[in-house]
Amino acid sequence: MSSLRALRDDERGTTLIEFALVVPVIILLLVGCLDFARGVNAYIVVANASREGARYASTQPWPMPSGAVERYVEQRIAPLDPAALRVAPMYARTTDDRWLPGTPAPGNVTVNVQYDWQAATWLIGQLFSAASGSRTFDVSSTMETIQ
Repeated sequence: MSSLRALRDDERGTTLIEFALVVPVIILLLVGCLDFARGVNAYIVVANASREGARYASTQPWPMPSGAVERYVEQRIAPLDPAALRVAPMYARTTDDRWLPGTPAPGNVTVNVQYDWQAATWLIGQLFSAASGSRTFDVSSTMETIQ
């Protein structure tokens, strides 16, 4: 009888059980925070690559060699996977008829960058995209140019 009372009054095991219950929740929160930060970082890198691609394209003569803007943008997404990247540059010359054909005229260069990002955890995947856990970051940048 006294051994049962001693076992009931002993609190050493209680701390271990509480620790075992709390640690998985803390680890899940930590991994979720890191995964969310990965998603925000990917979006920022894609947005900056789009701006840099538009700036590069606005300083080059059009028509540009095929794939020049794509290669330039691909170099700007260093920590991300280039296989998940899609780049679509587009040049639109002004429609103002005061500019003669063949003369330098203002226009806009638009660079659209899409990146397929995959979450590492289910929880953050549901936060970014409820269906699949992946998200396509789609960023466009436009700059004026004289060509």
